Amino acid sequence: MKVESVIISFIFSILCKLQDAYEKSFTHSLLEGFASKFKNFLEYSLIWRFIRKKGKIAQSWENSYTLGLLNKLINLPSSLLRRVYIKYQKIFDASIFIRVLKFFVSKYTLILGACLIITVIIPDSYWYNKYSVMMALVLVLLFLIKTILEDKQSFKIKTLELPIFIFWLSVILGTVNSVIPRLSLSYLLLYVISAIFLILIISSSSFFKELNIMVDLLLVGVTFTALYGIYQWKFIGIPVNPSITDTRLNPGLSRISSTMGNENVYGELLVLTLPFFVTAIINAKTLIKRLVFSAMIIPVVIALFLTGSRSAWISFAVSIFVFVFLINRKLLPLAILAGALAVPLLPDVIYRRIMTLFNPNENSLNYRSLIIRHVKPMLMDYWVSGVGLGINAFSSVFKRYLSFGLTSAVHTHNLYLQIWLEAGILSIASFIWFLFRLFKNSVTRIFKHVGQSDAKNTLIAGVSALFGILVMGLADHVWFYNRLMLMFWVVVGIILTCLNILGKEGEYSEGSHPQTNESN
Repeated sequence: MKVESVIISFIFSILCKLQDAYEKSFTHSLLEGFASKFKNFLEYSLIWRFIRKKGKIAQSWENSYTLGLLNKLINLPSSLLRRVYIKYQKIFDASIFIRVLKFFVSKYTLILGACLIITVIIPDSYWYNKYSVMMALVLVLLFLIKTILEDKQSFKIKTLELPIFIFWLSVILGTVNSVIPRLSLSYLLLYVISAIFLILIISSSSFFKELNIMVDLLLVGVTFTALYGIYQWKFIGIPVNPSITDTRLNPGLSRISSTMGNENVYGELLVLTLPFFVTAIINAKTLIKRLVFSAMIIPVVIALFLTGSRSAWISFAVSIFVFVFLINRKLLPLAILAGALAVPLLPDVIYRRIMTLFNPNENSLNYRSLIIRHVKPMLMDYWVSGVGLGINAFSSVFKRYLSFGLTSAVHTHNLYLQIWLEAGILSIASFIWFLFRLFKNSVTRIFKHVGQSDAKNTLIAGVSALFGILVMGLADHVWFYNRLMLMFWVVVGIILTCLNILGKEGEYSEGSHPQTNESN
């Protein structure tokens, strides 16, 4: 323990000296002056007033009859059963069965976190979508019981804004208007499961302690996938796959997929979760816990590089940039400098892989360009209603637009184009509107919140992760793999829960001006 303390003290002293040297440097003075002027400009600008303002549509929706009715209908069964339970509480509480149920519902976020572990650790060859359906049904039933047995528990529908309801409606319409309605129905079920997980995360975590249990368990699951991926690479051996890697430009590049069955998909999972490891280290209250999470992040970062996914690497770099900016803007130059200095230290195979991005003859880049070229006329024909949910509907229509140079394509390799083509203009418009509102609310809350907060740090991680995966969505259909679609909405649920928790903490004022957290 003494050795560990000496090492940590040594590292900490070096970091302190570097920070002190940076704060005394001309670069810091220049950036500080620019930041100060920009902040003063922003404080009274129309842009900040617009971002800070709630908006008439949001206020109207919050107080609307439609939302109120929807909230009452969804919570009606638990409300009626709660009355019965209260009336005969003494009789019910004497039952051993009810006591067992009370124990399980008191551990709800633990069970939810365990379900997330199961979702990420089951290998692709053993995974069936019915597992997520079964977990969703069990979790809904268990939370319904929780709303009956515990006071002040409900399905928190009123915390959701209008754009997400419009998006869900557009997805339903996309199924109805599908060229293959029967097959699109199975994809609609995946959206329903994602929506269920989103609502359950928001509804079950009234306090950060509850949310933190779930997030920590998710990180444990992701760490296991990283260790398994490294095991694949080191001990099992992974042959170079010419169908996913240009072997002319990347000779000898073995790429791990861990439990996800696809290298890019696994990269997407890591992009979605890595920022939460950093937050877990920052939020840790004991040295032991900080060391544990510091040890956990190492195999996950190694696994990210071993995926060989360039889009995942770039997206992760973007998420780091967003994370550092939101948590402490003064560290941004250091982060950029550290990133630049790290490039020459990269293994040769990874460096070569990154450099292929600038090679016009790279196969995957040309393939994506070819798909986009063929998708354009298809989009012009189906831009209003879309062709229907799922790859089956897309493929059946897309083959009509194929010409020389492209024989087939499962999807567009672009999240936004795919959403638009599947469910029409309403879906992509409402999705972008939802993202805008989510980022607007998150950034406003981060800048307005006073002092340190674990929930604030987790919100920053969520925003960074989501921003990273959305960047990756420009080069990949990140919802193609069903488990990744679910994890996307899990992260959205974490963000919305943090917003609710920070709103309850009341450590900010409506009239405050933007500020960043300088004390980390």
